[in-house]
Formats: sequence, structure tokens, C-alpha cells
Amino acid sequence: MKARRGISIVLCLILFIGTSLSVILVSSANVTLADNNVSDIVSDNVSGSRTKVAETDKIALYYAIDDADNYEIIVEDKRNGYIWSSSFDLEKYSNEKLNNLIISRMKALFDFKYTYTTNRKFTIVSIDYVSHKPEVSIKLTKNGINMLYEFDKLGISIPLKISINENMLIVNIPVEEIKEEGDYHLTSLDLLPFFGASDNKEQGYMFYPDGSGALFRFKNEPINDISRSGFYIYGTDQVNLSLYEENERKGIETAMLPVYGVKKGENAAFLAVITDGEYDTSINIAPSGFSNIHLNRISPEFTYRRKYGDLRDNPNIPDRIETEILMENREVKYFFLANDEADYSGMANTYRNYLIEEEILSRKINENSKIIPMSLDLFMGINEQRILFDKFIQATTFKQSKTILEEVSQLGVDNVHVKLIGWGAKGYGAYPVFLPANKKLGGVKGLKDLVKYTKEKGYLLYLDANFTDANKGEKGFSIRRDAVFEKNGLVASNKHKDKYLLNPITALDRFKNQFILKVKEYGIDGLCLERIGNQLYNDYHEKYPVTRKETAENWQEMLEMADAHLGNCAANGGNMYILNQVNRLFDIPTEDSGNMNTSEAIPFYQMVVHGYIPYSSDPGNLFYDYKTQKLKWIEYGCMPYFKLTYSKSDVLKYTDYNVLFSSYYKDWLATAADTYKEFNEHLGDTWSREMIKHEQLQGNVYKVTYKDGTKIYVNYNQRNILVEGYEVKAVDYLVVDKGGNMR
Repeated sequence: MKARRGISIVLCLILFIGTSLSVILVSSANVTLADNNVSDIVSDNVSGSRTKVAETDKIALYYAIDDADNYEIIVEDKRNGYIWSSSFDLEKYSNEKLNNLIISRMKALFDFKYTYTTNRKFTIVSIDYVSHKPEVSIKLTKNGINMLYEFDKLGISIPLKISINENMLIVNIPVEEIKEEGDYHLTSLDLLPFFGASDNKEQGYMFYPDGSGALFRFKNEPINDISRSGFYIYGTDQVNLSLYEENERKGIETAMLPVYGVKKGENAAFLAVITDGEYDTSINIAPSGFSNIHLNRISPEFTYRRKYGDLRDNPNIPDRIETEILMENREVKYFFLANDEADYSGMANTYRNYLIEEEILSRKINENSKIIPMSLDLFMGINEQRILFDKFIQATTFKQSKTILEEVSQLGVDNVHVKLIGWGAKGYGAYPVFLPANKKLGGVKGLKDLVKYTKEKGYLLYLDANFTDANKGEKGFSIRRDAVFEKNGLVASNKHKDKYLLNPITALDRFKNQFILKVKEYGIDGLCLERIGNQLYNDYHEKYPVTRKETAENWQEMLEMADAHLGNCAANGGNMYILNQVNRLFDIPTEDSGNMNTSEAIPFYQMVVHGYIPYSSDPGNLFYDYKTQKLKWIEYGCMPYFKLTYSKSDVLKYTDYNVLFSSYYKDWLATAADTYKEFNEHLGDTWSREMIKHEQLQGNVYKVTYKDGTKIYVNYNQRNILVEGYEVKAVDYLVVDKGGNMR
């Protein structure tokens, strides 16, 4: 039954379920109830127009309609009585007068942007709910409610399918049910933008996955520079090499996990997991005061069409908009956490359990292992560009690598993960040419001799390999055939037009047909694929077009092949899509990007993967304060990690790899060995255990708790600190095992 559009009604729908009677009251000008399968409806009137539509033993789901015909989704957490709502209670907001436009935004279940495709200006416009009041059809289902928003003036219809399961609220937007029947087209959609919104008087914070993880704590004080932050999941969606280089230089980290969360008060929180469409989604953080709304809020924004530059590459010509919609379903699952679990540690535990249940995360560390390996990178060779002839710089040969490892062994280190960087035919940075092993470094024979030694010692040997970058002029690389193209037909390149990205299909073909079987002959233990764990891009190549999601699938196939042929695979970075394949992670950040809205960084990522996948962060020999870096490794559960050379680092100062300012192995090997022994003596029991709790006890003092009950106190202060009955020395740590023994 569907009422005539645009007519004010008060609809009393009487539902007979067996012999019972339930009444739903709906007051609306532009709202209709679609034909319902009565036997599927679970509902009972709570108060006024608030209607319960489904419940579990943990949560209950309601919807409500106010006097202005705005819909509201409400979740009651039965464990603590907390009410989560899609809109903020205006009576609690402030005494200031709000206009109807702001009120409509604060009440909306979603915001969206659209463009008028016949207009050559390609302007993107935000929805105005006052001018474009939608008609809403609803259908109650067994576990929730299906809603259809129809914006007749725009010819756009958007479906929302909302349901609950255990402690989850699930919101789904099936792309095939989005209708665009005019000249207006959807460009992006911000889902539940005010769900969990908070004013500055509330206690709590927003969590977002910037780098290792970050918090924005609510604070009852003015913010000097009010601006919204956005974190595109898995890195920027712009195919821009210059931007990649700039972000790396500025320390801009990647949002490696498709999650965010909110904590309210002492005992309520939720974790939102973007489970479908995350490849084209950003997470937006808006502090109180942004856009004249004094509420802190966080939400996902789904990209449906991208902007791209004009072919003429003229800054005075406006960007264009893609004509075709991205055919991806979008889904977010909101996990509600109560009482002791209602904090960022509980969020990390919840997400880890979700990844395990979905078979995305599995143990790559033996659960009985108590030996923490040393991570050791050896930088080998690189071409130094000169006016007439380039010179190949040998920083570490294969024979010298063996010498370093022999000395490591003599110092009592018996478990090492070794990675060789710049070992290929032309050394580091010569992409996409890799094979054979560089002759000046010792060639194939020298590499095989090194492999033989590492196998005798039981060390794992990885070779670094890059299948995303390409240089102009390299043999076998064709810009027209192999490079990534933007939507406007231009080749994606840096400002000097000498560096490019490999098309993901081409990259996979090279890996499969020209690389993996040949490198297998060397007998190595595994490959570390650069960038694929922190760099994702789409390609508009005429012959080989790929989306970001398809690129991720190509990267996954590479890792699976490396694992199948060699037994081990690794990656730099840790984007979620590689977790199912890798058994080693490099370059996992221990900081956020330093965003102005961030209150503090947290080890959220590390809490999710610790005990399952080995990971390392920054090299200890490249940190300004090694003692502080070591404490960071301990707090974040990292392997000890060093990046060394046989020659002194000044041989690299005129190359493109001049970042190794302190890499001479004789300066660091004893320190590395001592750290290895210290970690295994004090922290070995935690290596294969889940990190279940992280908390800041006071200024620069942190406590980490593992599943077996081990507690680690880390003190970054320059003075001894007494905390929870224990004295932790200045710039030091204290381990207390489950039996209360200190070490």
C-alpha cells in the first residue's frame, strides 16, 4: 500500500501477527509506507512515533519521525542503557538559533553531493534538504528496515537497508538500486554524518586509522584552526606521483584499515567497519565549529564519481566529473561496545576478532613461539648519476652481507629476518628491471652462496622487489603500453616526466611470466614487495583499465604467488587487503600524520595484528634518540629493526638513497645484538600473544597488557615514576608477568 505523494497524512498501520495486534503511528508529509510482508515485521510502539523494528539480546533498533518529517535511526544498547542516534538532540545542543538548512543537515541519515552533467562547468553541489525534500518509502523487515529516498526534483533515488545482528547495526547501500533518471548524478554520499556526534561538554573521543591510529578527544575549549580532516582509505585516490613523494616527505601516513570509532562517557562506544566499498571511501573528521555546527562528528564518505583534470592541463579550466557511477555496493557495520570494552582497546579487539572470523587475519606466528627475531635490512647498490657516465655504488656486496651475518651469529643472534635492498641488475631504483642479480655485487653465484649460508643458520632471506614504479628509458618499459593513465588521457607521471606507475595488469603479467620462476632459482626464502601495502591506484588505460579494488586484487595475487613459490611473502605497509596473504610486514608506522585535529597517536594497528603477523617499524640506527626508539618498539610490540651497510654511509651521499646517514654495520652490530637478547629475555613471552589493552596512565607513561596477563609499563619521562605500585625508571620500561614477577 503506497499513499499519494505530497499529501500530509497520519497513517495508522494495523498489523496482525497471528492473533496479536501492533500499531505503528507515522506522521509525515512526504513519507509513505511501502507494501510490507506482514509476517516479516517485528515491531512494537515505544513512545509517540518512535518504533522498535528489531532487537537482539544486546541491542534494539528503532526508527522515529519528527514533526518536520525527518527520519531518525536509534540503537539502544541494552547492556548499559546507552542510546545511539543518527541525529543530535537539538534541545541539548545550545541556545543559539539554528536555521532550517542546518537543522535539516543535523537530522539527515545521509548527506550527498551531485553534479549537473550537461553543465560544462561540472559543478559539484551539496544536497539541500530544505529545497529538495525527499519522499521516503519504508519497509520493515525481520531484522530492520529498508528505506528509499526519492528526490523527485533531481531524479535521484537512494536506498538504505538497515538491520541489526547481535551487537551490530548494518547499513547497506546497494548500488544497483540507486536511480539517476535525469541530468543530475551522484558524486559522493556521507553516511550517518551525525551518528555518535558529541558536543564539547561530553567526555570521550573519536578514533580514526591515521597511521598506527589516532584519537581526537572532545575538549571544552575553543579550537584555533577549525577544519575538517579526511583520510582516504588505503591512501590518496589521486593518481599523482608528485603527491606521493610530497606525502612521503611530509610524513603523511596511510589509513591502512577501513575503520573508525567513537567513545562516549565511561561505558559506551562503537566501532564502525566499512565492509564493502572501502576502496573508494574516505573517513571525515569534523571538529566542533566546522561548518558552523558545534558538534564533533565522524563518518564515511563514499565516492561514486571522481573529478579529473581537463586534457589541456590548464589550471583555469575546471575539473571534469566521471560520467559512469562506480558500481560498488557500500556497507558499514557498527559494533557497539559496552562497559569495560568501551574504549579504543575494545575497538581493536573487536576488529581483530572480526578479521579472524572473516578469514582475513590468521596466525603467521606459531602460538607457542617465544623468540622475537631481529629484522635486518642490508642496502646493497645504487647508480650514482654523473655528468658523463653513471657510477654504480657498492654499499654491501653479497660476500660482505655474509660477513655481516657471520658477525651477527658470533654475537649470539640466532633468529634473523634479512632483507636485501638494491640487489638487482641495476641496483636500487632502476625500475622495472630486476634480474639477474647485480654482477658488481657478486652476481647470481654470490647471491646463491649467501642463500646457502642463511639456510644453514636458519635465517630468513627476503629480496626487495618493486612492481609499481617505472623509470623512463628502462629496457622493456613502454610508456604507452605499460604506464598508468588518468581519466583525461594523460599519462600519470611526476613533474620531471621521468617516473611512472606500472599498470597493475602489466605488473602482474611481468611478475608471473618474467620474474617469480627465475627468482625462485636463487633459493631465497621470500619476497618483500615494495609499496603494494601502502599504495593503491586506479588506471584508465584504454586496453587495461582497473579500479582501485581490482588493483588490490592484483597485488593479492602477486603475494599469493610469492608465497606459493617461495614459502614466504612480505610487503612494505599494511593495508588491510594484504593481511590474508603476507607473513611479514615492514614499515608499519608508530605515529600518525601529525594532523592538527589529532590529540594523540595510539597503537591500534599493532593491537589488531600483534601475535599474528610479525612487523617492524622504523630502523633504530636512523632515529635521533635510539633509547626512545627502543621504548617505542616495546610499547608498540615491534621487532628490533636495523638498516645497515658494509661500507660507511657517506658512499651514498650523492645518490638518490642518501637517507642512510648512520648505517655502518660496525657502529651498530653490537647494539643490535644486545637489543635482540634484551627483547627475548624480557619480552619473549609476549611475541605470540594478543595485545589486548593499551592505556596512558599519566603524562608519557603507558601500560600495555597482553592476553596472558603480562603487563609492560613504559616511561618516556626523564625521571623515575611510581605507578600502580611499581617504580619505572626514567626512559625505561618494566615488565610484570602474570604471576606478578618483575623483569
